[in-house]
Amino acid sequence: MNKKKKIGLFGGSFDPPHLGHLILAQDAYEFLELDEVWFIPAYQAPLKDKISQISADERFRLVELMVSMDSRFRAIDIEIKNGGVNYSIDTVKQIRADYPDCEFFFLLGADQMNQLKNWRNVEELSRLVQFVGFTRPGYPFGLNPEMVRMNVMTVESHEMLISSSEIRERIQNRLPVYMFLHQRVDEYISANQLYYTPDPLLNA
Repeated sequence: MNKKKKIGLFGGSFDPPHLGHLILAQDAYEFLELDEVWFIPAYQAPLKDKISQISADERFRLVELMVSMDSRFRAIDIEIKNGGVNYSIDTVKQIRADYPDCEFFFLLGADQMNQLKNWRNVEELSRLVQFVGFTRPGYPFGLNPEMVRMNVMTVESHEMLISSSEIRERIQNRLPVYMFLHQRVDEYISANQLYYTPDPLLNA
């Protein structure tokens, strides 16, 4: 019998993707001894009302650029192609149907773990994947009875206090962000003026 490939599923808005995302993926890859980590950008995250300043296709392109030189990681456009709000339970069912010979680990930051109880059909989802929760600075993390029931595995990740919202704010304020981003992502954002707001002095 062939051994099942171990795949980490890493979903999120990735608005934009940054080095913190890469570090969490690497920690998961090494700690769980995964074969690959698949980044799955959301078209529109169910628990986020705010619409991105850039298109879903552009966010997917940024993730592609970030992982393109690392064979351990892949960008998966399943939710981008589906459009609208995608629920994790539906995405996972579709992926399991397409890849029946794989075992899946669903990677979550502590902020996402604290919202897990609000996810659609989360107990069914817990039977289809192994939840893996990672610590993150600023988000107190502890296994509550619901998480214990869903067999959540916890992993300590490298602490790197980077947020997509801070990066967007820095770009709008014309502050450098290259130290937070993969070089290809930084170059693409700059070349295409993503997240920038027009300077009123230049348009006066």
